[in-house]
Amino acid sequence: PKPIANTFWIKPHTLLFEHKTISHQTLDIQTNEHDLTYFFGNESHLGFDLFAAAFYLITRYEEQLPDAPHDQYGRYMATESLAFKHQFLKKALVNRWTEKLKKDLKKMYPNVQFPHTPFAFQATFDIDYAFAFKHKTAAKTIRNTLGCLKKNNLKRLKAQFQTLLNHKKDPFDTYDLILDWHKKHNLLTPFFFFLMADYSKTDDNQNPNNLQIKQLIKKIDTKTTVGLHPSFASNTNPKRLIEEYNTLKNYIKKNDLNLSRQHFLMLDIPKTYQKLINLGIKNDYSMVFSQHNGFRASIATPYLFYDLQNEQTTDLMLFPACVMDANLHFYQQLTPAQAIAEIKTLVDETLLVGGTFIPIWHNNSVSDFDEWAGWQTVYVAMLEYIAQKTKH
Repeated sequence: PKPIANTFWIKPHTLLFEHKTISHQTLDIQTNEHDLTYFFGNESHLGFDLFAAAFYLITRYEEQLPDAPHDQYGRYMATESLAFKHQFLKKALVNRWTEKLKKDLKKMYPNVQFPHTPFAFQATFDIDYAFAFKHKTAAKTIRNTLGCLKKNNLKRLKAQFQTLLNHKKDPFDTYDLILDWHKKHNLLTPFFFFLMADYSKTDDNQNPNNLQIKQLIKKIDTKTTVGLHPSFASNTNPKRLIEEYNTLKNYIKKNDLNLSRQHFLMLDIPKTYQKLINLGIKNDYSMVFSQHNGFRASIATPYLFYDLQNEQTTDLMLFPACVMDANLHFYQQLTPAQAIAEIKTLVDETLLVGGTFIPIWHNNSVSDFDEWAGWQTVYVAMLEYIAQKTKH
């Protein structure tokens, strides 16, 4: 609690000395002369307890408070987060604090060396609807037809019949196109997360036991990494989660299924992560808010999940994403040009701190079809921008 002569001193906050307690903390949000937001302020060298503040943010402490607010699906709301309220959601604040610590330590200890953390890019795709029209049951096809007629969407209806008659490629069959884009720009292949759910209103995918779906997954598995997209229903049905996991695991040749991302971003900390750990998942990509882009845990680098409930570091690696196509299009209602500008801002922030830029996309959002008309350019522009930046 008190400084020692000729040392770099960070006065400890009480947070890290709590034991199996999750309670409201006094957060006095301030900004220093470097325009750096911080809390848990004190009179030590940095002006705050970086370790306690970083722990608070990356464990998502605020989401685990007894009275934490949730939306109609039971998800923690971005608008209630500290980052959103104090306008640092689009900043990798923990990384920025770390950079400040490095600089200040080098002033006191000029010979100290830190490893370089290079920028990385890992694209990810959620496959909620493997195909727009093909390989669906007769009941689903009839329902889609009636839906088009009801909405007077004759363009979609025409595309449906052209696809079913094999006169046109299914609009959502964009897999080869996506892989070709990445190859063209010499970027790592994206990961694909497949929804393996039984039908429900919130899990309206093709039947995972369909032969063509099985063949698609096997094909993708030979080209890149496949992960599980746990269904909405699996959040309240652990047995279903195990079934989905085993179904997908049996489809992939590598037989080492250890990646996941929650459908609907249904993330209930720590319960969701505890279930995934028990399942055998080692890497999860769900750490991002629905509706609002930015760094949910205020960090742009992967880190191990710390279970506050059981007071232990787990071996589940969390990969924080920071932007999603649906957020840009449906929730923020941006134009493609505005979406590209927002993506560039988040790429630049990740580059600044040597983080890993992880976007969430869908195979249908690059189709240039129906509600996604004009949005293919957004993904292509993102790849071009990242390729240009990493080249230099």
